[in-house]
Amino acid sequence: MNENRKALIAVIGLIIIGGLMLVFLPQKDGEPYRKTRLVLDTYVTIAADADEPAAKKAVKMAFERMKEIDDKLNRYSPKSEISKVNREAPKPVKVSSDTLGSVKMGLYYSKISKGSFDITVGPLVSLFDFNKKIVPGKKEVEKAQELVDYRLVKIDEKKSTIALSKKGMILDVGAIAKGLAADEAFKVLKKQGVKGGLIDTGSSALAFSSKEGRKWRVGLRHPRQEEVLTVFDVRNKNISTSGDYQQFFVKNGRRYHHIIDPLTGYPAGGLASVTVISEKSAAQSDIISTAVFAMGKERGLDFVKSLKSTDVVMITTGGRVIATKNVPSKIAKQIKLR
Repeated sequence: MNENRKALIAVIGLIIIGGLMLVFLPQKDGEPYRKTRLVLDTYVTIAADADEPAAKKAVKMAFERMKEIDDKLNRYSPKSEISKVNREAPKPVKVSSDTLGSVKMGLYYSKISKGSFDITVGPLVSLFDFNKKIVPGKKEVEKAQELVDYRLVKIDEKKSTIALSKKGMILDVGAIAKGLAADEAFKVLKKQGVKGGLIDTGSSALAFSSKEGRKWRVGLRHPRQEEVLTVFDVRNKNISTSGDYQQFFVKNGRRYHHIIDPLTGYPAGGLASVTVISEKSAAQSDIISTAVFAMGKERGLDFVKSLKSTDVVMITTGGRVIATKNVPSKIAKQIKLR
């Protein structure tokens, strides 16, 4: 990053986190109370517009609620409910309403995306070792794909149980957990009387305020540089970014990233980043950004247009920028990625 960029960041209070950037600008009604903690395997920032004693209490409670969600849904934690469902397959496992709700949501979007988002993608994700830069062979991928099928997840709502039909299947709600945790944190803040706030989970942001309240500034990151492409001034919106730069390695000239296309078994190609802006929920915007990334620009654009109150900014690996008409910012139609 050049010195001018560093200076700009210092002046405007820009926080670079994952795919999005929070921008806290001084305003006439003062800066919000904010706190950053490590949760959900990332640094999460919560900002609250309220008197500091009240904001401090509300933010603390919001973080506690986010940790509850993480404890239940983190498949890499052997104590989580999701891990238990994976271990006990094909037996049904009784779970909390949080876990049941997240899986139900995942199954719904798995269905309407026609498998481009698949909540059972875990076996494929596990094949790619990003630390050792290991690319699995074709036979390994094909074998893992036999265990990826959201239709093999069985839910009994009356008993509050989840069962995977095949041993070796892996539920992976990583594309839901951060958004769901943000949604739950939002509920806590509202219940505590916070009228405006922003929750940033690294690649997602939930912004809320009254009609008279402040708009929150969220910057969209350049896929290849620590730079801001544009800044969204938003109120009561959810913004999520999926990018090929968040977790990846390059081998033999090819970039292998963490967003696996369940239909091919390999990292999705064609797009460098997808940013979804939605009014519905942070969990929904998280899921849609992942699904659209896997679909590619044409199917992804059609998919977003079929949804209500949802917009998208897609950046192709060639640097082309595609944005739907209601995106709240102007962006160049072409950027340099190399």
